Amino acid sequence: MKFILIGIFLISLLISSINADSIITSKGTQIDLSTFTLPTTNTSYSYTVASTKNIYYFNVMDFAVPCNSATADKNSSICQYIPGAGSNQPKYYSFGSFTNSSASALSSDYGAQITYSSYTNCGKNGYRTTYMNLFCAKPNTQLEVTSIVEPQSEGGVSCQLTINISIPCKSTFIGGGWIFIIVLLSVIVLYIIIGSIINWKVRHQHGAEIFPNVHFWRNFGSLIKDGVFFIKGKITGSSHTPGYNQI
Repeated sequence: MKFILIGIFLISLLISSINADSIITSKGTQIDLSTFTLPTTNTSYSYTVASTKNIYYFNVMDFAVPCNSATADKNSSICQYIPGAGSNQPKYYSFGSFTNSSASALSSDYGAQITYSSYTNCGKNGYRTTYMNLFCAKPNTQLEVTSIVEPQSEGGVSCQLTINISIPCKSTFIGGGWIFIIVLLSVIVLYIIIGSIINWKVRHQHGAEIFPNVHFWRNFGSLIKDGVFFIKGKITGSSHTPGYNQI
């Protein structure tokens, strides 16, 4: 029984850590990266750079098709396809794997950045790296690649990639109206609790008299009614106000 409980505890820790890695909060906007991950049996996202004709295939939190089978990195999330590569040259290059990635909130905008690194060398330039910037757009928009920047390193080889993507986001910030209502309700609750305690413990009142300013609240409806008729009389020019006699 003890080992079963330990196993359940370890599994729950694993699940919580996975969820924590896939959910990023950026300036009150919660981004669940797993919602943009395509099933690995489907075609991945793709984008063609007009200037170089290079095609990029990518996924978010899983491997991308055909990157997983066409490159040396079997868990590749992003790969570059070079249509004009020679027969003796590889056509696909991995630009990072989800198993070798990290995610954080954008510092200067609403969104998230995922950094992927590959497991294969890019010549003398180290490992290929991709910076995927996910910029929050309106909730009803679709995921769309806005640009891909592929700077050339020494020898004309691309070893670093930046992908800018527009994604749908829904802000988790509470609006000003709701903040006002929450504050107002909190003040009312405190007023009732503190006032009732004072009336009960200090003034030794009982029953309905414990409620703070009970006589005022009993007549509150009539006061509102008188106020409405008073304002109506000022607007319409009527001199008759219920509850009051003219002198």
